[in-house]
Amino acid sequence: MRWLLGVLLVLNLFFMLLRAQFGPVAQWPAVRQFVSAPLAETAQAVGEEASTHTEQVKTLELLRPNEIAREGEDAIELADNSLCVFLGLGVEADPQQMASLRQRLAAVGVPATVVLVEAELLRKHVVFLASVTAADLESALRGLLAKNINAFIVTLQDGRRVAALGVYDLQLMADEALHAFKEKGFTVEQGIYSELTEQPMLMLSPSHKGRVSERLWAGLRKDFPGLGRYEKYCQSVASPS
Repeated sequence: MRWLLGVLLVLNLFFMLLRAQFGPVAQWPAVRQFVSAPLAETAQAVGEEASTHTEQVKTLELLRPNEIAREGEDAIELADNSLCVFLGLGVEADPQQMASLRQRLAAVGVPATVVLVEAELLRKHVVFLASVTAADLESALRGLLAKNINAFIVTLQDGRRVAALGVYDLQLMADEALHAFKEKGFTVEQGIYSELTEQPMLMLSPSHKGRVSERLWAGLRKDFPGLGRYEKYCQSVASPS
C-alpha cells in the first residue's frame, strides 16, 4: 500500500506542476499569442512591430519590379502575360550572397537580372468603426476613449484613415472580434493594414526559367539558406537612367 500511496503522490505533484506551468487553455502561450487586443494606442506602435518580423519575410507577396539594379546591360521587354521566376534571400539579403547566386546561375547558362521588388513586410487585419468620415474621426476616437475603449487611428492599405478597435494577426481572430463588437452594438468593418518594402531579387525570364531543374534548385537551397522562389507575371522593365 505504501508504494501505491507514493505513486499517487507523484502523480498529484506532476499534475500540480503541469497546471502551474500551463494554466487554463486560454492562457497558454500558443493561444495567448493570438488573443484579440490592439497592438498599441497609436498606429506608430503598429509600425514598430515590423522590425521584429524582418527575419520572417520569406513568403512575401510580390507586386511588380520597379527598378533594375544592373550596369552595362540593355533593357529587357517582357510581355505582361509572361511568367517570370524571382529568386530572393529576404529583405536584408547580403549583396555578396546575391552576387554569388547570380554567378552560380550564370555558370549553368541561366542569366538573371537583379531587380528591386516591392514586398509586403507586415500584414494585419483591422477592425474599425464604419461610417465615420475623416472629419469626424478624431471626435469618434475621443468618444471611444471616454468610454475606456482602447482605440487608435490607423491608415489602411487602401489609404483610408479609420478609428481602429483592434488589430489582429489572423483573419479568424478578426472575424471573431468583428462579431463580438457587433453584438455589443458597434457598427464595424474589417480592413487591411500593411507595410511595404523593397527586396532585391533575381529575375529569370520565361525563356530561361526552364533551365532551373529541381536538382539545381535543391543545390541552390542547400548552399543559400532562406532562398525563396516565386513565379509571378512579368512586367516591362527598363534600366534606370
